[in-house]
Amino acid sequence: MYKLCALIGAAAATANGPGITVSVSQEGINNAKNVAVPYIFNIIKDINVPEVTFDGGFLKNIAIALPQPPITDITLNVDHASNGAELVADGVTAHMTGDFSYTYWITVTGSVDVKVNKMGVDMEIDVSEQKSA
Repeated sequence: MYKLCALIGAAAATANGPGITVSVSQEGINNAKNVAVPYIFNIIKDINVPEVTFDGGFLKNIAIALPQPPITDITLNVDHASNGAELVADGVTAHMTGDFSYTYWITVTGSVDVKVNKMGVDMEIDVSEQKSA
């Protein structure tokens, strides 16, 4: 059972208007990591881009595999100053394949196969407030 220390309260219509307040502790974020991280990486694990063109050439059939790193290599933090959440991952691997063509006096075609053995990812999402009408 996850202890997601979240308090959700519906505010009554006062001078500030109706709304919802959410408060999440660092402990709640740490426990939610076990649920959120597999969900996030399930969405971004296989990225396919049909074609990218540029001056003189193109990349086609781009396939990027981004497997989930171990949960212990991932940290979720809260940033109170910006009202945001940050995901930091170390030891992330990636594999990209594709086909290319480039012309500069002559035309060169081929395939690309790139393996990244270790990279870091740092992503932050900030939330703003909006006054109700």
